[in-house]
Amino acid sequence: MAPHPALDMALRALKDGRDEEAARSLAGLLAAEPDNPDALYLMASVATRRGERAEAARMLERAVALRPRAAEFRNALGNACVALGRTDDAIAAYRAAVDQDPAHFVALNNLGAALRRRGALAEAVQCWRQATLLKRGSPWHRPPGSPEPARAAERLPTFTHASAHKLRHDVEQFRHLRDAGLLPPAFEPTIAAFEAALAAFEAAPQGPLLRPLDHARMPLLAAAYNRLVFWRDEPALAEGALAGDLPVAAVEEAWAASGPGIVHVDGLLRPAALAALRRFCLEATVWFDVRHSGGYVGSYINEGFNAGLLLQIGEELRTRFPAIFRGHALRHLWAYKYDARMTGIGIHADEAAVNVNFWITPDAANLDPDGGGLVVYDKEAPRDWDFATFNNDVPAILRFVRESGARAMKVPYRQNRAVIFNSDLFHRTDDLAFAPGYGNRRINVTMLFGDRHAA
Repeated sequence: MAPHPALDMALRALKDGRDEEAARSLAGLLAAEPDNPDALYLMASVATRRGERAEAARMLERAVALRPRAAEFRNALGNACVALGRTDDAIAAYRAAVDQDPAHFVALNNLGAALRRRGALAEAVQCWRQATLLKRGSPWHRPPGSPEPARAAERLPTFTHASAHKLRHDVEQFRHLRDAGLLPPAFEPTIAAFEAALAAFEAAPQGPLLRPLDHARMPLLAAAYNRLVFWRDEPALAEGALAGDLPVAAVEEAWAASGPGIVHVDGLLRPAALAALRRFCLEATVWFDVRHSGGYVGSYINEGFNAGLLLQIGEELRTRFPAIFRGHALRHLWAYKYDARMTGIGIHADEAAVNVNFWITPDAANLDPDGGGLVVYDKEAPRDWDFATFNNDVPAILRFVRESGARAMKVPYRQNRAVIFNSDLFHRTDDLAFAPGYGNRRINVTMLFGDRHAA
């Protein structure tokens, strides 16, 4: 962005949330210089915050025409087109941004999301894998032909802030990889640095969940913390991922008879698929989401949790159980990994038509055979509630559950058990009590299919 007093003032105001002050500064500049692309770009940000989506897109189109080589302008235009439901235009804008700047991992990630919205999931995954290499690449994982990590990512909070539960997980995972011969001897000092950082976090007084990493330790931590240290694809299996003897007709009948739409299925995966998926979850260093107060770590389809086997499981679910999935495509995919005793996911509903949760940790790790699974309530979220309400507004959800007389249906934890349910139903993780040790961590995989309003 070219230096200019009015632009600098507007940028500072936007960063501080003083939108109207930014708008006045930019309006004055645009009155004198109507074709200033930087002013148009920033004014589009103001319009977006005001909810003036069409106006934001119009200004960004002008900015792109004036400065066609600005990848950031094109990425912002893609975002504006998404907000307007113009998915094809968004895809074109994101592609153009990546053409101008192949290291623009944000545009690549956005392109993947737009392609998924268009139904091109396989192509979306390729974009996400490239974006993850750019954002989270490390010296320890450098596939042939992979790009150098983007320097623009280094100061992101995901690399500078940690928690005790995240460091504890990483130490355990690195030791697991080392003991399996999957890390070189040169990685040993990095493990020691993580152990020292964990000890410091545990010794510190109780504070916020996420705290800055010690810069004195950063040189060794920086190359590995929240990065792809190890990632190996688990491809689709020629013999299929789902067990061949699943009682499809009985499952579909139980779903229909349940009323709101809920059923559980035991023995979901073939033994080879279960073993491969468990191996992937234990080995792949893709557990980047550490923001949850319950202390669990998460991994998502757009940042490494996208092995070919996972996509195969999603496709086979919708084709093997057509009366449940009704053609709904896989829309989202993630997993959470828990320590021995943690608070799980609170009560919420998801933005989808059908929700599948399944578990892959051996039953011997679960210290409470009657618990550790999922609690689903038999009342749907009101159709007029928005995502923020039915996913996050716990007081409103609990009030609705109480006043509607919703009944809690408890499904105990079992390895290779899947709970398939109407995604409008409120649900939460049951209380957990698992044995200590890395291999005993509860791992839950979630798949969302279809759109809530198209169900």
